[in-house]
Amino acid sequence: MEQRDLLKEQIEQMARVLGKILADFLGLKSQGKVSQAIEISNQQFKSELDIDIDILVSLSNKELKKYLTKKRLSNEFLETITEYLIEITSDPSSDNYTLLNTALHIIEIVDNRSNSISFNRIKQKEKIQTIIKALE
Repeated sequence: MEQRDLLKEQIEQMARVLGKILADFLGLKSQGKVSQAIEISNQQFKSELDIDIDILVSLSNKELKKYLTKKRLSNEFLETITEYLIEITSDPSSDNYTLLNTALHIIEIVDNRSNSISFNRIKQKEKIQTIIKALE
C-alpha cells in the first residue's frame, strides 16, 4: 500500500512540475518571448523531468516508442507533451515539420496503448494535420 501511495505521489509531483513548465512557457510566449520560452522550457523538461525534447524529436518512430515506454509516462502526460510540441511550432526558427511529426507519433503511441477514444487526441491530430498541410 505504501509503495502505491509513493508512486501516486511521484505521478502527482511530475504533473505539478509539468504544469509549472507549461505555465511558464505560455507566460513568456504571451510576452512575445517565444525563443526564450522554448529554451527555458526545454531546459526544465531535461533537468526536472529527465525528458530531453531535442532527443525526443530526433528519434525514429521505433526509437520514440522505446524511449517513451522506458520513461513510463502516463497517457495524459504524453498528451500534454504533444500539446507543448504543437505550441512551440509558433517559433519561426523551429523545425515545425519534425516537431509536428513527433507530436503525431506520440498521439499514435498513446492511441495504441489506450483502451479508450479521446476527443482531445482526435482534436490534436486534426490540428497537427492542418498545420502540416499549411506547411506543404
